Amino acid sequence: MSFKTWSKQFYPIAADRTKTGLPAIEHSLRKWEGLTKASLKKHGLVQDDRYIQEKDRDFVAEDKNFLCVDESSCALCVHYFDEAEDYWSTCNDCPLYKVRGTACDRALDEAGAVSDSPFRSWTYYGNAQPMINLIKKARIAFIAVEADKKRLKKNAKRKATLR
Repeated sequence: MSFKTWSKQFYPIAADRTKTGLPAIEHSLRKWEGLTKASLKKHGLVQDDRYIQEKDRDFVAEDKNFLCVDESSCALCVHYFDEAEDYWSTCNDCPLYKVRGTACDRALDEAGAVSDSPFRSWTYYGNAQPMINLIKKARIAFIAVEADKKRLKKNAKRKATLR
């Protein structure tokens, strides 16, 4: 097993090649499921801060046998991160922000107290589960919103034909 096998299973296309909406959410979920300790170990990979790479292999950027887990490898960041906004509103349109109330890398729990963010839980402790849980919540919320939009559109169309 190797970075190549990990990529094939969990990161088959680059984040910037995904579509917005549900495809971006699914891409992010798949990547984060691959960032669990068990998945990394299975493929002979290790985590070093925000990077994953093959165990016992020197880091060589040109090899491309690594992934930097940041906004460039996140399909949600690619589609929803707005650098033009001020720091506190760069992620406002992200599905993760919408369910959490703040960005995934910001230290704030549901009660508003400072804590580790879901993203930092992975970078500091190797725990991908908070990000996985957050993405799953966002997926459920996104699907519900899309279903409501479809229902409202259908109802509006029905009303228009009755007139």
